[in-house]
Amino acid sequence: MYQLACEQNDMLACQNTANYYIRTKNYPPALPFLEKMCDKNKKEGCRDLGFIHFLLLKSEDHKTNIQHSMEYLKKACDLKESMSCDLLGSIYAQKNLDGVKQNLELSQEYLNKACTLNDQKACEKVDILELYKKLKTWQENNQSSQESS
Repeated sequence: MYQLACEQNDMLACQNTANYYIRTKNYPPALPFLEKMCDKNKKEGCRDLGFIHFLLLKSEDHKTNIQHSMEYLKKACDLKESMSCDLLGSIYAQKNLDGVKQNLELSQEYLNKACTLNDQKACEKVDILELYKKLKTWQENNQSSQESS
């Protein structure tokens, strides 16, 4: 019944159908329902697609999964879904995670957005990122002064 209602553009039915497959750990059949939700700008659909592609789907081309994940997470974040913003910030903070280049500015941007959406853990990560950036700058300056001596 949920599938039929989803076909009639009932987004709650799409989410319930997707959640059924997710609960049974059968992720591929959930994807079309989540994609329909995301296409209709339902942030939960975009978020779940991003998380499934990033964490759960296995493929020979893992970089493709990461690229899809990043696209869905960015859309969810733009739709003000805080967990997606937090995950994007965390991904960009890491060094070359699965082909995604480290970008501390993007990391801070996404973590700040999650923080403004009341994600307390993201707020804590912003503080840690600031310390990390200061340490990195200090190390670079210290290394430069040693090389010129």
